[in-house]
Amino acid sequence: MKDLKILSLDELLNAKDDRTEVVPVPEWGGAVKIRTLNKGEQRAILDECGSDFARIEMLMLVHGLADPQVGPEHIDILRRKSVGAVNRVINRIMVLSGLTAEARVAEQAVQEAEKSVQP
Repeated sequence: MKDLKILSLDELLNAKDDRTEVVPVPEWGGAVKIRTLNKGEQRAILDECGSDFARIEMLMLVHGLADPQVGPEHIDILRRKSVGAVNRVINRIMVLSGLTAEARVAEQAVQEAEKSVQP
């Protein structure tokens, strides 16, 4: 890690750190495309929902589904979908966004691997 370049402010502010991923959802007969949540979206979801975990999950879908896009008006329909399918999509949004212990473990593994290849 000592050889990593320190970013300039401009580089930091213009860094493209958003990612997408296709998640298979066989229960729905296909797949969906998800994207990372940004910090502003995470904060807005938590501010709006407080400790209402069910609403947090639905807003994660609203913000994290890239294709097809859904809106708040679809939340009642999404709540009636298969728990397995919905949870799979929400979990992948959380992992991709770095919001789970699994994501932190993966990040630590990457950091350890980087250390092992440095001279």
